Amino acid sequence: AIHPAIPAGLNFANGVLSGTPTANLSLSMFTIYANTTGGSASHTINITILEPSVILNYDPENQTMTRGVAMVDMVPTTTNGSVETWTITPTLPAGLNFNNGVISGTPTVNMSRQTFTVWANNTGGAAFHTVNLTINEPIVTLDYNPENLTLTRMTPMTDLHPTVTGGNVSQWGIEPNILPGLFFDNGLLYGTPSVNQTIPIMYTIYANTSGGVATHTVNISVLEPLVDFAFNPENQTFTRGEQNIVWEAVWSSTTSGMPQSWAIEPALPAGLNFNNGSITGSPTVNLTRTQYIVWANNSGGSAWASINMTINEPEPMIDYNPNELVLTRNTTMATLQPNVTGGVVASWEIEPAPPVGLAFLDGVLSGTPGLIQNKTQYTVWANNSGGSMMAYLNITVLDIVPEISYVPYNVTLTNDTSVLDMLPINLGGPPLTWDISPSLSAGLEFNQSTGQLTGTPTEVMAMRLYTVTATNSGGSSTTQINITVLDQVPMIAYVPDEAVLLNDSSVLNLQPILTGGQVTSWSILPDPSPGLLFDVTNGTLSGVATQVQNRTMYAITASNDVGSITVFVNITVEDLFYNMSLGPLYLLNNSEMVALEPELIISGSTFEIEPDLPEGLFLGADNGTIWGTPTELMDLTNFTIYANSSLFNDAFVVQIGVLEDTDLDGLPNELPEDADPRRGLIEDLDDDGDGFTDLIEGDCLSNPLDGSDVPADLDGDFICNAIDDDIDGDGLNNSVETNTSTYVDANNTGTDAWDADTDGDGICDGPIAPALPVDYCEAGPDAFPNDAAAYLDTDGDGMPDELFGESTTGLIEDLDDDNDGWTDLQEAECGPTDSKDAMDTPVDSDGDGICDFNEVLSVIYGTGEFEFLQGQRNISVLPIVTGMTVDIWTISPSLPYGLFFGGQTLARTSSGNGTIYGVPFAPSNLTMYTVTAQNTLTGKTMMTTFNLSIAEDYDLDGLANNATRLGIFEADFDDDGDGFNDSFELECGGDPYNRSSVPKIESDGTCYNYRAYEEAPEKDKNPFKPICFPIIFLVLAFILVVPMILTRRQARVGVRAEHVSGTPAIQSGSGTQSDPFVLKAVVIPYNSKGKTEERIRCAEMSPGYEVNVREINVEINKKRFGAVQFGGIQDGTGLLKSNSDGLLMIQFTFDGTLEPSQYGMVYKSELILDEKTYFVWHVETKAKK
Repeated sequence: AIHPAIPAGLNFANGVLSGTPTANLSLSMFTIYANTTGGSASHTINITILEPSVILNYDPENQTMTRGVAMVDMVPTTTNGSVETWTITPTLPAGLNFNNGVISGTPTVNMSRQTFTVWANNTGGAAFHTVNLTINEPIVTLDYNPENLTLTRMTPMTDLHPTVTGGNVSQWGIEPNILPGLFFDNGLLYGTPSVNQTIPIMYTIYANTSGGVATHTVNISVLEPLVDFAFNPENQTFTRGEQNIVWEAVWSSTTSGMPQSWAIEPALPAGLNFNNGSITGSPTVNLTRTQYIVWANNSGGSAWASINMTINEPEPMIDYNPNELVLTRNTTMATLQPNVTGGVVASWEIEPAPPVGLAFLDGVLSGTPGLIQNKTQYTVWANNSGGSMMAYLNITVLDIVPEISYVPYNVTLTNDTSVLDMLPINLGGPPLTWDISPSLSAGLEFNQSTGQLTGTPTEVMAMRLYTVTATNSGGSSTTQINITVLDQVPMIAYVPDEAVLLNDSSVLNLQPILTGGQVTSWSILPDPSPGLLFDVTNGTLSGVATQVQNRTMYAITASNDVGSITVFVNITVEDLFYNMSLGPLYLLNNSEMVALEPELIISGSTFEIEPDLPEGLFLGADNGTIWGTPTELMDLTNFTIYANSSLFNDAFVVQIGVLEDTDLDGLPNELPEDADPRRGLIEDLDDDGDGFTDLIEGDCLSNPLDGSDVPADLDGDFICNAIDDDIDGDGLNNSVETNTSTYVDANNTGTDAWDADTDGDGICDGPIAPALPVDYCEAGPDAFPNDAAAYLDTDGDGMPDELFGESTTGLIEDLDDDNDGWTDLQEAECGPTDSKDAMDTPVDSDGDGICDFNEVLSVIYGTGEFEFLQGQRNISVLPIVTGMTVDIWTISPSLPYGLFFGGQTLARTSSGNGTIYGVPFAPSNLTMYTVTAQNTLTGKTMMTTFNLSIAEDYDLDGLANNATRLGIFEADFDDDGDGFNDSFELECGGDPYNRSSVPKIESDGTCYNYRAYEEAPEKDKNPFKPICFPIIFLVLAFILVVPMILTRRQARVGVRAEHVSGTPAIQSGSGTQSDPFVLKAVVIPYNSKGKTEERIRCAEMSPGYEVNVREINVEINKKRFGAVQFGGIQDGTGLLKSNSDGLLMIQFTFDGTLEPSQYGMVYKSELILDEKTYFVWHVETKAKK
């Protein structure tokens, strides 16, 4: 037996203690009893059960941290026993914590790599594990402002300090080396540049910490200082033709920049040159004072200086020959030209002014003198910018003989009436004396100094001829004139000749006063106004005017046999009239009226009105205008306006009423029925101008005549609360806003009808924001109007797009706002797209539910190993594309001739998806091709490769000439398709790659062997036999062949395939539609032209036959393919004609300049000659470089 009970897991049997303890036990004493019949023996043992030692591990064991950045917690892994206590040595750096084996926290100090030992302790012992920790300084954020520096040589720069945030920089660096004169110290850039650097240098500045390197770039350029220069003097005056002019700019090389180039504006005058700041040469033109701007340019900019230049003409020299002139008045002189030497004359002057009739222009004296003049000396000046020169002239003008006449030659006067005043016309010199014969009749006079005829005849006289003589020192001249004096014409007058009448009132009776000859007829113009009459028998104007008329002048003519007289009478017809055609005139109280002016008045009238106008209105006493601002109401009243003048009195009645306009808005409160709307008055529907109609104010119980008494309107929508179906103006009807604080549906919102924002979240309950209170809330509707934490539910699923704070109604935020199957987070990552627009979803071109931005583009071509057969049709190799669609495909190198790559067309068309298709026309060795696929939306690009070979099939029978690389195609034992095995052809002398070359075989099918006779056959005994047979053969041939030739020449016409050949030989084909001639393909550069290598020979044609060429694929190839003739007729017509032997040599052409493709293209032509002979030719154009 044992006492006490042993620990769990141990066994005690027959004195043996065994087992595996399952619980720990501190040192304990146990007594073991061995009992027999003879008694008991005992023994004590001490048992201690310890916890198993821990197995401790950290993974990873090393961690590099950044000061100030929380570390990734290092959590231990423990197995075997349980840890009772933890310790770590040495102590962790500041900011890090050690708790239950976990190292965590944010370090606040730097630390190089250090090893820490972690101890996991229990009663069974201690386990330890080491970890290595490193704490680096944070990488700094580095900035310079400005980043682009433009400095000036020898000018100190402004110190450029770095802006450093984050960590502390331990070391600075700059690359490349700084320019001479500049310095870099601890991130500071300073100094004075001593060399130019016009092309900016990009410097990279490095700020290093233990955590890494921050860089920033600064661009520095150094420009030359501006040139400081001047011209001394600034103003120069030169003379045209002056030699050796040198006018230089001066600048200081110590204080000024060096000029790199010079410019001047405007251009210098001819003869002068400008070079390196100097003006030199000899001017060949004149120049008024002109300002020039001279620029000195360098990398630092342009400096300028202004100069003024004048170039004068050389001084002129002049004289006249002759310089003594004797002229005759009114006789044109010979033009007198000056003799000019020296400079060109700019202007001429003469003093005194030349004689009347002479002109002085540009030094030339010409013209006809008009006045007698004694000898007079004239001074002539010739002027230009270089000075003036004088010359002298003496001019004398002599008189001419008079030459007189009177116009008219026949003069008819009226006795006691006509006044004669006639001067003679003299075309010669002025007369000194005048004489007339015979003497003039009574009443007429002759002036012997001037030859003037004047006076009024006092007796009737028949026509009489008078002779007038004019005499001066040059001689005498006579002329004649006929004078006749007739009886007088009638004389009339109207007194008064000015009449003013009152319309429909005044009586006119105006009679003429007659003197002179008797009147035989009367007339008046224009016709008298209505109501007035003119008596054509006695000239009386009478009647009562019935129409108002402005002052009108009437011409009244009285005539007899001798003549007529016309006098003028002015008549005015006046009246008083106001335009009241629109009925009564209603005015507005306290509003200024539009003045009522009379349209017609009586001249000189004064005006009165009865009864008196209402207060504020006035009548203009001198013009009859009613004006003013009425200040009292007045019913419609008749007013009589009186116009009184010294001649007439008249009256006119107008109707005027004054209406009330409470708000003074120009609209009467009420408008009488007889008010004509054309006067512009409209009844006011809002009498007090408070924004509410009188009708509404009646409904809303406010005073329509009191602007301060307005209906209550909570939302400012001009609908009073009493009749407003939406009192708070949020766009929700009062009936649906039940104020229960619980939203049921659109007909029971639970919101407050008197509060546009029930939950106070700034979003209106309904779709409208009220005008009042101003800016109370933004237009909604609020999807959750009773919960301030949310307002928007884009997809209407009852879950808010966002939650702002804690929901009071238990709302849960919607992670897919637009319910398009993409979470808001996915939409933010994928594009981004609009998470609130179900139509704007992330691009998932492969439809796998993962947007393209989060996928990897993958493109493969099957196994990557392909082989095809020359001439093989229906080739189509499609890529396997995963992850997203491909927008741009490219392949390198180019595919074998005849195969096409889908990337040459738009990527999403049927043939633009990276497909390899076409018919390979030529064999190709094994080649690795690289395909590049790009998705333009994501910018992702990937490259894949595949191997491709084209096996040769010479006869295009679908069998490869030889065994293929991948063994896909069966080998052809008859490569040229001539029916003979290749090995047999080689054995029997045939060409296995030439269809027309067949093996030489015996009749038994074996190869032909050349045999020689062992002995010659016996010769024929007939000596004529050798001769007869050839002769007979030639005769028979002539008889048979010549008709055949003639027949064929008559039958042959155009091109036939069997008579077509090429040099070099045509590759393949028989020229039929099913087996066309295949011409060798050509490759030409971009935007160029080409021809077939083969020269095609067409024989056995009729002479002069015109061959037709047609290209089938014109819609695709347009007019790129054509043909040109080598031999035969070259008549310039562009036609293809056979020559006299029926032979035509042509070459097909290709024009690649017609709409060239910058990406390169392969063009396939199918050309037909004479609709019976077919050709196929391929042309590849290279891409634009």
